[in-house]
Amino acid sequence: MTLNGVLTNEGFLYFVFFCGQMLYVLKRMSYAIRSPLNPVSKRRDYLHKNWDVLLIRTVLDGVLFVFWQHGQLATYITNHTTYTMPEFLQSGPTAAGLLGYFSDAMADWFLTLKFMPDFLKRVVPMVPTNGDVKKSLEAAAVAADRNVASAQKTVDAVSDAKDMIAAKSKPAAS
Repeated sequence: MTLNGVLTNEGFLYFVFFCGQMLYVLKRMSYAIRSPLNPVSKRRDYLHKNWDVLLIRTVLDGVLFVFWQHGQLATYITNHTTYTMPEFLQSGPTAAGLLGYFSDAMADWFLTLKFMPDFLKRVVPMVPTNGDVKKSLEAAAVAADRNVASAQKTVDAVSDAKDMIAAKSKPAAS
């Protein structure tokens, strides 16, 4: 294989990895705009407020992908654990896309582990909550009030049903 063929293949894998990353960002934006706790109402606003954090995380996840491709990370995991890596996850477009999609979620998970060094928690930024904290808390209070009202309606309906059953099961007094 020529150097040009290798670069083309590598470029394609980086493109697939980046597409996986962007799908995860799109999912994150979708959850944010639908959340009653998040005052951001448009994907564009979410991206505008978080572009720097998302870019830093994408670059750091890209470094992980480079180690996966060139540092034989999959081989290291297979050799030093009892886990046997499936062949299709060791390299190629499937592995690149999956790693791109799940690398940000894995980064969030790793940062919450207790044994994770503090310097890593400072280097990899968490995606912040957007907007005014007061507005977010007010939205949470409104959502909680709706849930309480809905639960009260359910309790009232169950109570009414019990009363109806009790009334039907009582024998008629003669």
